[in-house]
Amino acid sequence: RKSMLLQTAVDAATNCWPDTFQASNLQLAGSVSVVTRFRWDGYPTELEKTSWLLNTGMVWNQYIGWLFGVSSNGYPRLQFYSQKSSYQMNFAMTNGLWYEAAMVVTDGGLTNPTDTIEFYLWPENSTLKYEKFTSTAITNVTGTAGLYVGCENAATGYAGGNNRKAFIGAVNHLAVWNRALSYAEIGE
Repeated sequence: RKSMLLQTAVDAATNCWPDTFQASNLQLAGSVSVVTRFRWDGYPTELEKTSWLLNTGMVWNQYIGWLFGVSSNGYPRLQFYSQKSSYQMNFAMTNGLWYEAAMVVTDGGLTNPTDTIEFYLWPENSTLKYEKFTSTAITNVTGTAGLYVGCENAATGYAGGNNRKAFIGAVNHLAVWNRALSYAEIGE
């Protein structure tokens, strides 16, 4: 199999220049599904314990978009983050392993304020880990930036801050749907 390698460059001052790309014409909001196979190789620096794999065009202080990746709140695990709330799987990830993963975000809409975030994680040579959270954090508002893969934002040089939240590893495939896939569809 061929994989896309994301290898962030780090300078002597621990500033980072992440490998990332942008799909400027792909805007996701409301119910969305993400299915991927990746190898996570750790954090670019010890200053940030977050590796964002996907940014749906989040705009700070405007409650637009969300982030998906690996973050550490005690130990590394899959995370969904929006400015309204954050959800993490209760399963420790190990760097250097391959994972099949999916996240299904279901927006209940205006008539049903209950949204859900579902995590599916298959560690290499292991069984499915699944968690579902109820939320009101899903937004139907899209930003103008589009979709970023590999970091929180597109970098044009070395910098600290959000550039240090880059994803390091390999991505074998990454697919997104603008609807919530069912449990059966995720398992296909």
